[in-house]
Amino acid sequence: NLENFYAENKIDYVISHTSSDVASKAAIAASRLHRETKTVCIQHCSDVFEDRVFHITEMDAFDYYFTMDSVSEIRFKRYAAVDYVSPCEIFQSPHFLEEVKKHCLKREERRPGEARRILYIPTKLAAVHTRYFNCMVYPILWFLEYQRQLFQFFAKEKDYLFIYKQPILRRTFVEKTVLPVLRDIPNIKIETRPVMDCFSLADAVIMDRPTTAFYEAQMSGLPVLALYPDFIENMIAKEACASFGKSVQSFSTPEEAF
Repeated sequence: NLENFYAENKIDYVISHTSSDVASKAAIAASRLHRETKTVCIQHCSDVFEDRVFHITEMDAFDYYFTMDSVSEIRFKRYAAVDYVSPCEIFQSPHFLEEVKKHCLKREERRPGEARRILYIPTKLAAVHTRYFNCMVYPILWFLEYQRQLFQFFAKEKDYLFIYKQPILRRTFVEKTVLPVLRDIPNIKIETRPVMDCFSLADAVIMDRPTTAFYEAQMSGLPVLALYPDFIENMIAKEACASFGKSVQSFSTPEEAF
Protein backbone atom coordinates (compact mmCIF):
# COMPACT_ATOMS: atom_id res chain seq x y z
CA ASN A 1 0.00 0.00 0.00
CA LEU A 2 0.98 3.66 -0.23
CA GLU A 3 1.96 3.92 3.43
CA ASN A 4 4.50 1.12 3.02
CA PHE A 5 5.65 2.60 -0.31
CA TYR A 6 6.43 5.91 1.40
CA ALA A 7 8.34 4.17 4.17
CA GLU A 8 10.30 1.78 1.93
CA ASN A 9 11.28 4.51 -0.53
CA LYS A 10 11.86 7.21 2.08
CA ILE A 11 9.40 9.62 0.47
CA ASP A 12 9.75 13.02 2.12
CA TYR A 13 7.03 14.98 0.30
CA VAL A 14 3.78 14.42 -1.56
CA ILE A 15 3.09 17.32 -3.95
CA SER A 16 -0.29 18.05 -5.49
CA HIS A 17 -2.34 20.96 -6.85
CA THR A 18 -5.47 20.03 -4.86
CA SER A 19 -6.87 17.59 -2.32
CA SER A 20 -10.21 17.09 -4.07
CA ASP A 21 -9.41 14.57 -6.83
CA VAL A 22 -9.25 10.82 -6.25
CA ALA A 23 -5.49 10.41 -6.76
CA SER A 24 -4.66 13.26 -4.39
CA LYS A 25 -7.00 12.00 -1.69
CA ALA A 26 -5.31 8.60 -1.61
CA ALA A 27 -1.79 10.06 -1.59
CA ILE A 28 -2.62 12.56 1.15
CA ALA A 29 -4.44 10.01 3.31
CA ALA A 30 -1.43 7.70 3.14
CA SER A 31 0.89 10.53 4.18
CA ARG A 32 -1.23 11.04 7.29
CA LEU A 33 -0.57 7.43 8.24
CA HIS A 34 3.13 7.77 7.48
CA ARG A 35 3.89 10.88 9.53
CA GLU A 36 7.39 11.38 8.13
CA THR A 37 5.94 12.24 4.70
CA LYS A 38 4.83 15.87 4.42
CA THR A 39 2.20 17.19 2.01
CA VAL A 40 2.71 20.18 -0.29
CA CYS A 41 0.11 22.00 -2.39
CA ILE A 42 1.05 24.15 -5.40
CA GLN A 43 -1.70 26.68 -6.13
CA HIS A 44 -3.28 25.73 -9.46
CA CYS A 45 -5.11 29.00 -10.11
CA SER A 46 -5.24 32.57 -8.84
CA ASP A 47 -8.36 34.65 -8.36
CA VAL A 48 -9.70 37.54 -6.27
CA PHE A 49 -12.49 35.70 -4.47
CA GLU A 50 -13.16 34.87 -0.85
CA ASP A 51 -14.36 31.27 -0.63
CA ARG A 52 -14.25 29.06 2.43
CA VAL A 53 -14.01 25.96 0.27
CA PHE A 54 -10.33 26.91 -0.15
CA HIS A 55 -9.85 26.27 3.55
CA ILE A 56 -10.67 22.62 2.86
CA THR A 57 -9.56 21.85 -0.71
CA GLU A 58 -6.45 24.03 -0.76
CA MET A 59 -5.12 24.08 2.79
CA ASP A 60 -6.58 21.76 5.40
CA ALA A 61 -4.95 18.60 4.04
CA PHE A 62 -1.49 20.12 3.52
CA ASP A 63 1.53 20.96 5.61
CA TYR A 64 2.85 23.55 3.13
CA TYR A 65 1.11 25.69 0.53
CA PHE A 66 2.80 27.66 -2.29
CA THR A 67 0.81 30.49 -3.85
CA MET A 68 1.40 31.78 -7.38
CA ASP A 69 1.39 35.46 -6.42
CA SER A 70 1.80 37.89 -3.53
CA VAL A 71 -1.92 38.78 -3.31
CA SER A 72 -2.82 35.13 -2.81
CA GLU A 73 0.00 34.76 -0.30
CA ILE A 74 -1.49 37.49 1.91
CA ARG A 75 -4.98 36.03 1.59
CA PHE A 76 -3.96 32.44 2.35
CA LYS A 77 -1.89 33.48 5.35
CA ARG A 78 -5.08 35.08 6.66
CA TYR A 79 -6.95 31.83 5.99
CA ALA A 80 -4.26 29.84 7.81
CA ALA A 81 -4.95 31.82 10.98
CA VAL A 82 -8.54 30.50 11.19
CA ASP A 83 -8.78 28.15 14.15
CA TYR A 84 -10.61 25.32 12.35
CA VAL A 85 -7.95 24.97 9.63
CA SER A 86 -5.14 22.51 10.29
CA PRO A 87 -1.64 24.06 10.60
CA CYS A 88 -0.37 24.93 7.14
CA GLU A 89 2.65 27.09 6.32
CA ILE A 90 2.18 29.53 3.42
CA PHE A 91 4.88 30.52 0.95
CA GLN A 92 5.00 32.20 -2.45
CA SER A 93 6.31 30.57 -5.62
CA PRO A 94 5.95 33.12 -8.46
CA HIS A 95 7.76 31.03 -11.06
CA PHE A 96 4.74 30.40 -13.30
CA LEU A 97 3.81 34.07 -13.60
CA GLU A 98 7.45 34.98 -14.18
CA GLU A 99 7.46 32.54 -17.10
CA VAL A 100 4.29 34.20 -18.43
CA LYS A 101 6.08 37.54 -18.30
CA LYS A 102 9.02 36.19 -20.32
CA HIS A 103 6.64 34.61 -22.81
CA CYS A 104 4.89 37.93 -23.40
CA LEU A 105 7.94 39.98 -24.37
CA LYS A 106 7.25 39.56 -28.10
CA ARG A 107 4.50 41.57 -29.82
CA GLU A 108 3.03 41.23 -33.28
CA GLU A 109 3.91 44.08 -35.60
CA ARG A 110 1.03 46.46 -36.42
CA ARG A 111 0.46 47.89 -39.88
CA PRO A 112 -0.22 51.66 -40.13
CA GLY A 113 -3.92 52.37 -39.69
CA GLU A 114 -4.69 48.86 -38.46
CA ALA A 115 -7.58 48.58 -36.00
CA ARG A 116 -6.69 48.28 -32.31
CA ARG A 117 -7.09 44.75 -31.04
CA ILE A 118 -8.92 43.96 -27.82
CA LEU A 119 -8.55 40.48 -26.37
CA TYR A 120 -11.75 39.32 -24.65
CA ILE A 121 -11.32 36.42 -22.21
CA PRO A 122 -14.74 35.14 -21.07
CA THR A 123 -15.28 33.20 -17.89
CA LYS A 124 -15.02 29.46 -18.37
CA LEU A 125 -18.36 27.69 -18.44
CA ALA A 126 -17.42 25.09 -15.86
CA ALA A 127 -20.93 24.54 -14.52
CA VAL A 128 -23.34 24.44 -17.45
CA HIS A 129 -25.76 22.09 -15.69
CA THR A 130 -24.98 23.11 -12.09
CA ARG A 131 -25.83 26.15 -9.99
CA TYR A 132 -23.13 27.31 -7.57
CA PHE A 133 -24.99 29.11 -4.80
CA ASN A 134 -21.90 31.05 -3.71
CA CYS A 135 -21.76 32.58 -7.23
CA MET A 136 -18.12 31.62 -7.78
CA VAL A 137 -19.44 30.37 -11.13
CA TYR A 138 -21.96 32.66 -12.82
CA PRO A 139 -25.54 31.48 -13.46
CA ILE A 140 -25.37 30.15 -17.01
CA LEU A 141 -28.50 31.81 -18.44
CA TRP A 142 -27.55 35.17 -16.96
CA PHE A 143 -24.06 34.90 -18.42
CA LEU A 144 -25.22 33.91 -21.93
CA GLU A 145 -27.61 36.87 -22.04
CA TYR A 146 -24.83 39.18 -20.86
CA GLN A 147 -22.56 37.83 -23.59
CA ARG A 148 -25.23 38.28 -26.26
CA GLN A 149 -25.52 41.97 -25.39
CA LEU A 150 -21.74 42.31 -25.14
CA PHE A 151 -21.28 40.96 -28.67
CA GLN A 152 -23.88 43.43 -29.95
CA PHE A 153 -21.81 46.18 -28.32
CA PHE A 154 -18.63 44.86 -29.97
CA ALA A 155 -20.34 44.85 -33.37
CA LYS A 156 -21.02 48.59 -33.10
CA GLU A 157 -17.38 49.41 -32.27
CA LYS A 158 -16.12 49.00 -35.82
CA ASP A 159 -12.81 50.77 -35.18
CA TYR A 160 -11.71 47.82 -33.02
CA LEU A 161 -11.00 44.16 -33.70
CA PHE A 162 -12.16 41.98 -30.81
CA ILE A 163 -10.41 38.66 -30.25
CA TYR A 164 -12.69 36.15 -28.55
CA LYS A 165 -10.59 33.62 -26.63
CA GLN A 166 -12.67 30.48 -26.88
CA PRO A 167 -12.77 28.59 -23.56
CA ILE A 168 -11.37 25.06 -23.57
CA LEU A 169 -13.81 23.71 -20.99
CA ARG A 170 -17.30 22.94 -22.30
CA ARG A 171 -16.02 23.58 -25.81
CA THR A 172 -18.90 21.72 -27.46
CA PHE A 173 -21.40 23.81 -25.49
CA VAL A 174 -19.67 27.03 -26.59
CA GLU A 175 -19.62 25.87 -30.21
CA LYS A 176 -23.39 25.36 -30.10
CA THR A 177 -24.38 28.50 -28.18
CA VAL A 178 -21.77 31.23 -28.70
CA LEU A 179 -19.86 30.66 -31.93
CA PRO A 180 -22.92 30.79 -34.23
CA VAL A 181 -23.55 34.34 -32.98
CA LEU A 182 -19.94 35.43 -33.48
CA ARG A 183 -19.72 34.21 -37.08
CA ASP A 184 -22.08 36.98 -38.16
CA ILE A 185 -19.95 39.77 -36.59
CA PRO A 186 -17.02 40.70 -38.87
CA ASN A 187 -14.94 42.56 -36.25
CA ILE A 188 -14.79 39.58 -33.86
CA LYS A 189 -12.07 37.00 -34.41
CA ILE A 190 -12.21 33.60 -32.68
CA GLU A 191 -8.94 32.42 -31.14
CA THR A 192 -8.35 28.93 -29.70
CA ARG A 193 -4.67 29.13 -28.77
CA PRO A 194 -3.60 29.25 -25.10
CA VAL A 195 -4.13 32.59 -23.38
CA MET A 196 -0.38 33.23 -23.12
CA ASP A 197 -0.09 33.02 -26.91
CA CYS A 198 -2.94 35.50 -27.39
CA PHE A 199 -1.41 38.43 -25.51
CA SER A 200 1.02 39.17 -28.33
CA LEU A 201 -1.96 39.69 -30.64
CA ALA A 202 -3.63 42.35 -28.50
CA ASP A 203 -3.34 46.00 -27.48
CA ALA A 204 -5.51 45.57 -24.36
CA VAL A 205 -7.33 42.84 -22.45
CA ILE A 206 -10.85 42.71 -21.03
CA MET A 207 -12.54 39.89 -19.13
CA ASP A 208 -15.66 39.30 -17.08
CA ARG A 209 -14.29 37.24 -14.21
CA PRO A 210 -10.93 37.96 -12.57
CA THR A 211 -9.25 34.57 -12.23
CA THR A 212 -5.89 33.14 -13.35
CA ALA A 213 -6.06 34.75 -16.80
CA PHE A 214 -6.33 38.13 -15.07
CA TYR A 215 -3.01 37.58 -13.28
CA GLU A 216 -1.43 36.35 -16.51
CA ALA A 217 -2.70 39.44 -18.32
CA GLN A 218 -1.19 41.66 -15.63
CA MET A 219 2.19 40.07 -16.33
CA SER A 220 1.82 40.73 -20.07
CA GLY A 221 2.25 44.49 -19.61
CA LEU A 222 -0.99 45.25 -21.47
CA PRO A 223 -3.80 47.45 -20.11
CA VAL A 224 -6.21 45.09 -18.32
CA LEU A 225 -9.82 45.51 -17.19
CA ALA A 226 -11.59 42.71 -15.32
CA LEU A 227 -15.30 43.24 -14.70
CA TYR A 228 -17.55 41.32 -12.35
CA PRO A 229 -21.29 41.58 -11.56
CA ASP A 230 -22.13 43.36 -8.32
CA PHE A 231 -24.10 40.37 -7.02
CA ILE A 232 -20.73 38.82 -6.08
CA GLU A 233 -19.35 42.01 -4.50
CA ASN A 234 -19.20 40.39 -1.07
CA MET A 235 -16.89 37.68 -2.43
CA ILE A 236 -14.11 39.99 -3.62
CA ALA A 237 -11.06 39.79 -1.36
CA LYS A 238 -9.98 43.08 0.19
CA GLU A 239 -6.35 42.37 -0.76
CA ALA A 240 -7.33 42.26 -4.44
CA CYS A 241 -9.14 45.60 -4.28
CA ALA A 242 -6.10 47.22 -2.68
CA SER A 243 -3.65 45.71 -5.15
CA PHE A 244 -5.39 46.08 -8.51
CA GLY A 245 -7.38 49.31 -8.14
CA LYS A 246 -9.38 50.21 -11.25
CA SER A 247 -8.24 47.09 -13.10
CA VAL A 248 -11.01 45.26 -11.21
CA GLN A 249 -14.46 46.88 -11.35
CA SER A 250 -18.04 45.83 -10.73
CA PHE A 251 -21.17 46.48 -12.77
CA SER A 252 -24.87 46.17 -12.04
CA THR A 253 -26.20 46.08 -15.63
CA PRO A 254 -24.67 45.12 -18.99
CA GLU A 255 -25.02 48.77 -20.10
CA GLU A 256 -22.89 49.91 -17.15
CA ALA A 257 -20.27 47.32 -18.03
CA PHE A 258 -20.09 48.49 -21.63
